[in-house]
Amino acid sequence: MPIYMRATLSVRTGHLQPLLETLTTRVFPLIEREAGWKLLGCFSHLTGPINTITDLWELPDHAALMKGRGALAAAPDILDIRAVMNAAIQEETLVIMDKVPYPYK
Repeated sequence: MPIYMRATLSVRTGHLQPLLETLTTRVFPLIEREAGWKLLGCFSHLTGPINTITDLWELPDHAALMKGRGALAAAPDILDIRAVMNAAIQEETLVIMDKVPYPYK
């Protein structure tokens, strides 16, 4: 049964574009390929806390969460990826969710 994850990243000023490039060209494809995660959307905030990225993912199951983290840690270019992420990300919040059927019964 799939689960869902929302990742919210608060990004330091001036680092939004380099982080988005790293996520969309290196991190997201790796996690989708190696762990079976499905990116439902990546959003950059226009209002509220600007310099914020929110990703919404569908994961096959709970085990896929750790599989994705392991795949990223084992990436051959993890040191380069981590350098970009460490410079850019001020705060990260992960929320694991179940889908509520609609209409709710």
